[in-house]
Amino acid sequence: MSMELMVKAMKLKVGNPLRKLVLLKLADNASDQGECWPSYQHIADQCEISRRSVIAHIKALEKDGFLKINNRKSTNSSKLNASNLFVLTLHKCSESPALGGESPAPGSESPALGGGESPAPRTSHSFEPVNEPIKESNSDSAFDRFWSAGLPKVGKQKAHAAFLVNLKKSKRDAESFADLLIEDIEHRLLANQFGFDRLHPTTYLNQRRWEDEQPEIIPFDRIVESYHRNLPNNVPVTALSDRRREFLTYLWTQRANRELGWFDEFFVFCASQQWLNGSHRADLEWLTDPNNYPRITENAKGAAA
Repeated sequence: MSMELMVKAMKLKVGNPLRKLVLLKLADNASDQGECWPSYQHIADQCEISRRSVIAHIKALEKDGFLKINNRKSTNSSKLNASNLFVLTLHKCSESPALGGESPAPGSESPALGGGESPAPRTSHSFEPVNEPIKESNSDSAFDRFWSAGLPKVGKQKAHAAFLVNLKKSKRDAESFADLLIEDIEHRLLANQFGFDRLHPTTYLNQRRWEDEQPEIIPFDRIVESYHRNLPNNVPVTALSDRRREFLTYLWTQRANRELGWFDEFFVFCASQQWLNGSHRADLEWLTDPNNYPRITENAKGAAA
C-alpha cells in the first residue's frame, strides 16, 4: 500500500463516489511506483459493487488520466492474464475542485458581506434537497450501461425517458443510479427470479422493481456438481430445466435449511440405496421431486427393518 498515493487519491475529485472508491482501492493495492494488478472481481468484492461497474469505472478513470491499463500476458502462453497491470498517474492529475469544472479566476474578489455589485451565491435554506440539472452526457452513458445490464432490449426510447424520470427522483448522480440498477438486475438474473429475464426495461423502471425484496441466490451449479460426484452412474444432468429448479428451490428452502451439505448427505444416502442405482437409476429430477422424498426415506426404513 502506498500512503502517498492514498492521500493523493483522497484529495482528487473524480466526479463519482463509487469511482472514487475504486480509485482508493487501487491506491491501496499499489506500490510506491503506482503499480498494482488486482483482478476486477477482487475490486468488486472489496468495494461491494458489481464486476461490470468496476470495469466501467476503471475505463472512466483511464479516460480521465488517473491511470493507465497494461494488458498482461501469461508467461507460458499467448493468452491474456487474469488481471491487468494498472499504473496510477495521480501525479499528473490536478487537485482542482472538480473534473472539468472551472476554478475562480486568480485575484477575483468575493462579494462583500451585506451585498455588493456581484450577485450573491445561491443558498437554499429549505430542508428539501436542491435538484441540480442532470448532465445529458452523463445520463446518456449511464442509461447505456443500464440498457446493457441484461434485460430484453425492448422500447429503448420509452425506457430512456423512464430512466431520466427515476434518476431525478432518486437524488443520485447518473452513474451511481445506474450502478444501483445494474447490481439489482444482475442479482435477480443470477438468482433466476421467475419471469425476470423477460421483464421489459420500461416496466422495471416504472414499477421501481429494484425496490422489491431480492430473491435468494441458490447454488444450483454446486448442487448439480454434488449429484454428479456422489451418483456418477446415474443419469447426468445436461440442462437445468425450470421444473428441476423448482424442485431444488423447494428442497433448499424447506429441507436443506439453506445448507449445501444437506444435498451432499442426501445424494450419498441415495447412492447407498441399491433400488435407486439398479435398473431404475433415478435422475436428479426424480430424486428431488418433493413427492418422491417420502418414498426414498420410507423405503430405506423398510429395508432396515
